[in-house]
Amino acid sequence: MGFLVVKNCCCCFDLKSGTIFYAALTILMHLILFALLVVFETVWALPFLLPIPLFVMVIYGVVKEKPGFIIPSLVLTTIYIALPIIYFFISNVFDNMKTSQRTQHRNLFNMLEFILSFIFLCCLVLVVLAVYYTYFWIIQFSAYKLIRNEKRAVQNGIV
Repeated sequence: MGFLVVKNCCCCFDLKSGTIFYAALTILMHLILFALLVVFETVWALPFLLPIPLFVMVIYGVVKEKPGFIIPSLVLTTIYIALPIIYFFISNVFDNMKTSQRTQHRNLFNMLEFILSFIFLCCLVLVVLAVYYTYFWIIQFSAYKLIRNEKRAVQNGIV
Protein backbone atom coordinates (compact mmCIF):
# COMPACT_ATOMS: atom_id res chain seq x y z
CA MET A 1 0.00 0.00 0.00
CA GLY A 2 1.45 3.35 -1.02
CA PHE A 3 0.79 6.88 0.03
CA LEU A 4 -1.54 9.15 -1.85
CA VAL A 5 0.29 10.64 -4.83
CA VAL A 6 -1.08 13.44 -6.99
CA LYS A 7 -0.09 14.46 -10.51
CA ASN A 8 -0.99 18.14 -10.23
CA CYS A 9 -1.08 20.77 -7.53
CA CYS A 10 -4.46 22.48 -7.04
CA CYS A 11 -5.71 20.72 -10.20
CA CYS A 12 -3.93 23.12 -12.56
CA PHE A 13 -0.25 23.55 -11.67
CA ASP A 14 2.43 20.98 -12.34
CA LEU A 15 3.82 19.28 -9.27
CA LYS A 16 7.19 21.00 -9.19
CA SER A 17 5.69 24.50 -9.48
CA GLY A 18 3.13 23.69 -6.81
CA THR A 19 5.80 22.41 -4.44
CA ILE A 20 7.86 25.57 -4.95
CA PHE A 21 4.74 27.70 -4.41
CA TYR A 22 3.76 25.94 -1.18
CA ALA A 23 7.33 26.07 0.16
CA ALA A 24 7.57 29.79 -0.62
CA LEU A 25 4.14 30.39 0.94
CA THR A 26 5.22 28.53 4.08
CA ILE A 27 8.44 30.56 4.29
CA LEU A 28 6.42 33.77 3.92
CA MET A 29 3.95 32.61 6.58
CA HIS A 30 6.77 31.88 9.03
CA LEU A 31 8.43 35.24 8.38
CA ILE A 32 5.14 37.10 8.95
CA LEU A 33 4.47 35.19 12.18
CA PHE A 34 8.03 35.86 13.32
CA ALA A 35 7.65 39.60 12.61
CA LEU A 36 4.33 39.73 14.49
CA LEU A 37 5.77 37.94 17.47
CA VAL A 38 8.81 40.23 17.53
CA VAL A 39 6.52 43.28 17.45
CA PHE A 40 4.59 41.92 20.43
CA GLU A 41 7.88 41.07 22.17
CA THR A 42 7.19 37.45 22.86
CA VAL A 43 9.81 34.80 23.52
CA TRP A 44 8.13 32.40 21.07
CA ALA A 45 9.40 34.23 17.98
CA LEU A 46 12.60 32.23 17.37
CA PRO A 47 10.98 28.82 16.66
CA PHE A 48 9.21 30.33 13.65
CA LEU A 49 12.58 30.91 11.97
CA LEU A 50 13.84 27.34 12.42
CA PRO A 51 11.77 25.67 9.63
CA ILE A 52 12.73 28.25 6.99
CA PRO A 53 16.01 26.55 5.96
CA LEU A 54 14.14 23.26 5.48
CA PHE A 55 11.65 24.85 3.08
CA VAL A 56 14.50 26.60 1.27
CA MET A 57 15.97 23.11 0.87
CA VAL A 58 12.66 21.97 -0.67
CA ILE A 59 12.85 24.74 -3.26
CA TYR A 60 16.50 23.88 -3.97
CA GLY A 61 15.72 20.17 -4.20
CA VAL A 62 12.90 20.72 -6.68
CA VAL A 63 14.81 23.22 -8.84
CA LYS A 64 18.01 21.12 -8.95
CA GLU A 65 16.01 17.84 -9.02
CA LYS A 66 17.63 16.43 -5.89
CA PRO A 67 14.94 14.47 -4.01
CA GLY A 68 17.05 14.04 -0.87
CA PHE A 69 16.62 17.72 -0.06
CA ILE A 70 12.84 17.25 0.26
CA ILE A 71 12.99 14.52 2.94
CA PRO A 72 13.74 16.75 6.00
CA SER A 73 10.76 18.92 5.15
CA LEU A 74 8.56 15.84 4.79
CA VAL A 75 9.51 14.85 8.35
CA LEU A 76 8.84 18.37 9.67
CA THR A 77 5.52 18.59 7.86
CA THR A 78 4.52 15.24 9.38
CA ILE A 79 5.20 16.73 12.80
CA TYR A 80 3.17 19.81 11.83
CA ILE A 81 0.27 17.51 10.96
CA ALA A 82 0.48 15.47 14.18
CA LEU A 83 0.87 18.30 16.69
CA PRO A 84 -2.46 20.08 16.03
CA ILE A 85 -4.31 16.77 16.18
CA ILE A 86 -2.67 15.88 19.51
CA TYR A 87 -3.35 19.39 20.83
CA PHE A 88 -6.98 19.16 19.73
CA PHE A 89 -7.55 15.96 21.72
CA ILE A 90 -5.67 17.21 24.79
CA SER A 91 -7.60 20.49 24.81
CA ASN A 92 -10.87 18.55 24.65
CA VAL A 93 -9.88 16.66 27.80
CA PHE A 94 -9.20 19.95 29.60
CA ASP A 95 -12.42 21.36 28.14
CA ASN A 96 -14.40 18.54 29.74
CA MET A 97 -12.65 19.13 33.07
CA LYS A 98 -13.50 22.84 32.97
CA THR A 99 -17.10 22.09 32.05
CA SER A 100 -17.50 20.01 35.22
CA GLN A 101 -16.08 22.91 37.25
CA ARG A 102 -18.79 25.28 35.99
CA THR A 103 -21.46 23.64 38.10
CA GLN A 104 -19.37 24.14 41.24
CA HIS A 105 -18.23 27.72 40.64
CA ARG A 106 -20.96 29.78 39.00
CA ASN A 107 -19.05 33.07 39.40
CA LEU A 108 -16.25 31.77 37.14
CA PHE A 109 -18.69 31.07 34.31
CA ASN A 110 -17.76 34.12 32.22
CA MET A 111 -14.04 33.54 32.50
CA LEU A 112 -14.40 29.85 31.66
CA GLU A 113 -16.63 30.67 28.73
CA PHE A 114 -13.95 32.99 27.39
CA ILE A 115 -11.28 30.34 27.88
CA LEU A 116 -13.40 27.68 26.16
CA SER A 117 -14.14 30.02 23.26
CA PHE A 118 -10.45 30.77 22.93
CA ILE A 119 -9.59 27.06 23.00
CA PHE A 120 -12.25 26.37 20.36
CA LEU A 121 -10.84 29.13 18.15
CA CYS A 122 -7.31 27.78 18.59
CA CYS A 123 -8.48 24.27 17.74
CA LEU A 124 -10.26 25.53 14.66
CA VAL A 125 -7.11 27.32 13.49
CA LEU A 126 -5.03 24.22 14.23
CA VAL A 127 -7.41 22.00 12.23
CA VAL A 128 -7.17 24.38 9.26
CA LEU A 129 -3.37 24.31 9.56
CA ALA A 130 -3.43 20.50 9.79
CA VAL A 131 -5.43 20.32 6.54
CA TYR A 132 -3.04 22.81 4.87
CA TYR A 133 0.04 20.87 5.98
CA THR A 134 -1.52 17.52 5.02
CA TYR A 135 -2.14 18.73 1.48
CA PHE A 136 1.35 20.27 1.39
CA TRP A 137 2.81 16.97 2.58
CA ILE A 138 1.02 15.12 -0.24
CA ILE A 139 2.36 17.65 -2.76
CA GLN A 140 5.91 17.37 -1.38
CA PHE A 141 5.81 13.60 -1.31
CA SER A 142 4.47 13.43 -4.85
CA ALA A 143 7.22 15.78 -6.05
CA TYR A 144 9.80 13.69 -4.21
CA LYS A 145 8.58 10.51 -5.92
CA LEU A 146 8.41 12.23 -9.32
CA ILE A 147 11.97 13.58 -9.11
CA ARG A 148 13.29 10.29 -7.70
CA ASN A 149 11.62 8.27 -10.48
CA GLU A 150 12.90 10.68 -13.16
CA LYS A 151 16.46 10.35 -11.82
CA ARG A 152 16.18 6.55 -11.74
CA ALA A 153 14.87 6.50 -15.31
CA VAL A 154 17.80 8.63 -16.47
CA GLN A 155 20.27 6.41 -14.60
CA ASN A 156 18.78 3.26 -16.11
CA GLY A 157 18.79 4.76 -19.59
CA ILE A 158 15.00 4.50 -20.00
CA VAL A 159 14.54 8.12 -20.97
